[in-house]
Amino acid sequence: MLVIFIFSITFFLARPHWIDWQIGKRTLLLDNYLENRYPSENWDIGAIDHRTYPQYHPYHLRVTFEDEPGFIYNYHVDGKGRIRQRGYEVSEDKVHSKGNYIEDDDL
Repeated sequence: MLVIFIFSITFFLARPHWIDWQIGKRTLLLDNYLENRYPSENWDIGAIDHRTYPQYHPYHLRVTFEDEPGFIYNYHVDGKGRIRQRGYEVSEDKVHSKGNYIEDDDL
């Protein structure tokens, strides 16, 4: 019983740091992917704070392209390094616009 307790405590203390490390690793993979796919563009990559919002998937990364600030593109990077665009978010003033970086093959 003590072993299970110690394991549980260790797991829950280490898990947030493990997720942070994975997010950093997956952000680099996504940055390389975007660099190959959109070599002349600039973007920002962010992640939802998994400590504040534990109900959201921590490996869904959010990309905002510099020339299209009204769109946020959501990418999933899995543990094997596969990258897929999973959707996008649009600001109210862009609701009737189509984003320039929608990857239709992935949606």
